[in-house]
Amino acid sequence: MRLFIDELTQTFRLADAVDIAIVAMFVHALLSWVRVRHARSIAIPVVVGVAVYWLARWLDLYLTAAIFQYGLFGALFVFVLVFQQDIRREFERLATWTSSRQPPAFSDSLTNSIVEAIAYLTKRKIGALLLLRGNEPIDRHVNGGVIVNAECSFPLLCSIFHPDSPGHDGAVVLAGDRIEKLGLHLPLSSDHSQLSGRGTRHAAGLGITERCDSMAIVVSEERGTVAIADNGRLRQVQSDELTEELHSHFKDLEAQRSSRRKGQSRIGALCQPLVAVLFAALLWFGFAFETETIQKTMVLPIEYRGLAENLIVEHSGFSHAQITLHGTEPEFASLDPAKVAVSLDLNDASSGEQLHELSADSIKNLPEGLRVVELQPRRVRISVRASLPPDPAENSKLSQPETDR
Repeated sequence: MRLFIDELTQTFRLADAVDIAIVAMFVHALLSWVRVRHARSIAIPVVVGVAVYWLARWLDLYLTAAIFQYGLFGALFVFVLVFQQDIRREFERLATWTSSRQPPAFSDSLTNSIVEAIAYLTKRKIGALLLLRGNEPIDRHVNGGVIVNAECSFPLLCSIFHPDSPGHDGAVVLAGDRIEKLGLHLPLSSDHSQLSGRGTRHAAGLGITERCDSMAIVVSEERGTVAIADNGRLRQVQSDELTEELHSHFKDLEAQRSSRRKGQSRIGALCQPLVAVLFAALLWFGFAFETETIQKTMVLPIEYRGLAENLIVEHSGFSHAQITLHGTEPEFASLDPAKVAVSLDLNDASSGEQLHELSADSIKNLPEGLRVVELQPRRVRISVRASLPPDPAENSKLSQPETDR
């Protein structure tokens, strides 16, 4: 154990800490998405795939490991393509943490007005779509609408959704106790499993809640029933259950705001980030951390730098040098042999034979962490002479135009 700790302290770099932090953020976002979207059917194959890849590396199953390694990019592309709406929503949710927008406030009078209006509309089978804004922005998802900016009340809601009202077909958006807009067009959901036998209002209510944390209340004009959509789920409720549903929704929104104001200082809020960090650290130990060191021998060209323009290297005993490097596999992975060379500084060179010492400092573009354990030759003897001036007669002959014979 002590040997492992010593090896870890010697090889762990600041870049490794940044690597773990970045992966932990992605894992935290993935866990949040799985928890909110109830996507355990997606999480289980991901965990199984990581376990199989880890086992393949441990047992040296080269074909299996190669398939997982090269197939990861394709799987990542497919994941982003399929879940682009959810990924975009997570970025928008992250932006709300630094947003200065004042969140809407809710009151008991608002709840009573909504419940009374929904009961009135349901009894008369008047279709309605009511959207209660949450903490996340919705402007990018909606189109059209007429600004109202009026206090929400039972008579106003009933008049808006009256069949003869011009804005009754669209959605009414509530921001706190005030009606913000009416006649809005919402995005439609394509989740046919939940929309079976339901109309456009239900598709619109479900569609907007798939993209933000708003809550939609839908009244069916055909059946005279009430449905609630939130967090991408659509369910039918009874009129007497609506008050409890609204209180629960408002309570959840207020809890989110409270946790943000307190910086999520509660112990429960730290569990998920801690799990993300631990999982990222395990991934780093499994895929990036290498305790076994290796040695590799390379033959590199010798290049000359800083030589005066009037001097040339006429003879050199060696044109290449052989070096032996010591390091771990990840350190060798960052090595590009085409960029590494043994360089001699000839700024102070003069005509005649000279002997130059080669050392580890003579090797350029060597990645950090790799150590030079052997370098041959240790000395290079070169012969430097002055370059010949151009022959005026030869230049004149070359510049003379040819004539026809």
